[in-house]
Amino acid sequence: MDGEAPMSTPTPAILSADSHITEPPDTYTGRIEARYRDQAPHMVRDEKLGDLFAIPGMKRPVPMGLVAAAGKDPKDITIFGPKFEDLHRGGWDPDARLAEQNADGVAGEILYPTVGMLICNHDDFDYKKACFDAYNLWIAEYCSAHPDRLFGVGQTSTTAVCPTPKRRSGWAEQYSAIQRL
Repeated sequence: MDGEAPMSTPTPAILSADSHITEPPDTYTGRIEARYRDQAPHMVRDEKLGDLFAIPGMKRPVPMGLVAAAGKDPKDITIFGPKFEDLHRGGWDPDARLAEQNADGVAGEILYPTVGMLICNHDDFDYKKACFDAYNLWIAEYCSAHPDRLFGVGQTSTTAVCPTPKRRSGWAEQYSAIQRL
């Protein structure tokens, strides 16, 4: 081995396979199809409860403290009270997310919705599909800033896999969502 460079072990790339984003206030209101614009999930501010995502047709709003606790010490997590602008920016800002990845030694992330997961429980399938389409547009925009490190998981409604003659087939809808991401 005299004169030879020592062999080094390459550092493995760390990929997070279960990361979540924090939907910003305009995720749905700015992207949902026109007929649902007045009913789009939207953020409201309550002086006592903090910022909440209100989803028409669902019993309770979604407190932002519940969905955006990444990086916090468990003793500092509060469900109610947080305001959107006080949450970690990487949840909705892809450049801030990249800085967080670099600080954590993460090469990339599979990104799931947060508020969107709760919309899965909505009873109105057409409304749910409109919300998912709006989310899919947003997550595609978010990931396009760093497509080699941010990998968004799109959402599709159960109507997509139970098509009627008026709806596209589930496979076509999934393919379309994947192409956008």
